[in-house]
Amino acid sequence: MAEQEGEVIKIDARGKYMAVVTSKSLIKMFDVSRRTYKQLGVTRKFEIKSGELIGEIKDIALNADGKKLAILCDQVPFPSIRIPDSKFYIYDIDMDKFLECKVKPNRVPIEAFWDQADPRLLAIETEYAMNEDTLGSLDATKLLIEATVDEINADFGNVKKEDAYSGKTIETYFVTTDYGIKSQDSVKFD
Repeated sequence: MAEQEGEVIKIDARGKYMAVVTSKSLIKMFDVSRRTYKQLGVTRKFEIKSGELIGEIKDIALNADGKKLAILCDQVPFPSIRIPDSKFYIYDIDMDKFLECKVKPNRVPIEAFWDQADPRLLAIETEYAMNEDTLGSLDATKLLIEATVDEINADFGNVKKEDAYSGKTIETYFVTTDYGIKSQDSVKFD
C-alpha cells in the first residue's frame, strides 16, 4: 500500500480473494491466487457521491466469489462519540457502488458472515439497541432531563412485542447485483 492510502486496519480473505480497508477509509479487493496479487476493480473510498464519509468501518466480510464486501460501521459525529449504525452496507464490485440495508427495528449489526458455498447468502448478527424510535413521543432531551418513570414506562408500552426482544438475532439476506439486498429470515438466540 502506498503511504498516502493510509495504514491497513481491516483484512478479510476468502479462498483466493482478499479485501483490505485502510485508515483513510479506502477499500481494495484483490485476487491472491497468483504469485503476485492482482487488484480487482478500483480503489473505492467509503463515502457517498458528495464526498461525505458514510461512517467509520468497524468490520468487513468478503463473500465467496470476491465480488461483494459486507461493511459494518459506526457513525462518528464527534471524535469522542461513536454511535453504532443500524444499517449495514455492501460494496458491489461489479456495480462499483454501495448498497445499504437497515436491520430490524431497535437492532444494530455486530458481525457479518457470508455462506462459504453460496456467494449470495449473507447473515448479520444483531443485538438490541434502544433508539429514539423506541421512545415514541418522548424526545431525547426531555428523557435525559425531566422524564418521569411513569412517562418512560408508558412509552415502553408502545413498543411492539417483536421489537422488544433484547437478545441477539441472526438476520439472513440474499444479495445479488440484479436485485440488491433482500431480507430472508430472522432467528432469535442467546
